[in-house]
Amino acid sequence: LLLLAVWLGFLVQKDPGYILVSYNKWVLETSLWVGILALLILFFLFSLLVRLIKYSTSLGGRIKRWEKERKDKKSRKLTNAGLCELAEGNWKKAEQQLSKAAEESSTPLINYLAAARAAQELEEFDRRDEYLRRAHQTTEGTEVAVILTQAQLQINSQQWEQALATLKHLNQIAPNHRHALKLLKDVYLEVNDWEQLRALIPILRQHKLITEKETHQLEKQVFSS
Repeated sequence: LLLLAVWLGFLVQKDPGYILVSYNKWVLETSLWVGILALLILFFLFSLLVRLIKYSTSLGGRIKRWEKERKDKKSRKLTNAGLCELAEGNWKKAEQQLSKAAEESSTPLINYLAAARAAQELEEFDRRDEYLRRAHQTTEGTEVAVILTQAQLQINSQQWEQALATLKHLNQIAPNHRHALKLLKDVYLEVNDWEQLRALIPILRQHKLITEKETHQLEKQVFSS
């Protein structure tokens, strides 16, 4: 760089050159080297202007990404805390943290399902069903999973009639779903619906959901009732 500077200085001193630009009544005169320096400065300023315009147009997207990352980080923290509270049996805290995390999360399914389980333990069945409804609404392709979870929670709380209605609805959406059929069998036994259970036994056998021994026991129970 030092040698280059000395060489350029020598050239400038030897012959500064001459530039004349004329347009209409305007005339610009300068040396060749000053003109080259001015062009370099103009090129640098133009490049800087292009970068500033590009940055300003993408600023909105950057802010949105930053906001999304901030919300996801907050949601993950709340989800982890809520799941720990759920595992420890602190149902109220678990429900609060998990439902709040769902509002901030871009993937709220697990939060709403876990919040529904916490509400179940608190015997807040309306809130439980609301969380399940939100889980289905906010995440596509989860209808079967959400309905199965609802049926299982209803069974756990011994809401047999509601569980039966839920499982029948599921059977219309996903006919012969293996886990749903097993739950349906359990509910029919609880409500003593022998006629429906009698019709279900061949389907259970067809899908190998009960053994021969269980089949005989069920048939004996059905026909003796």
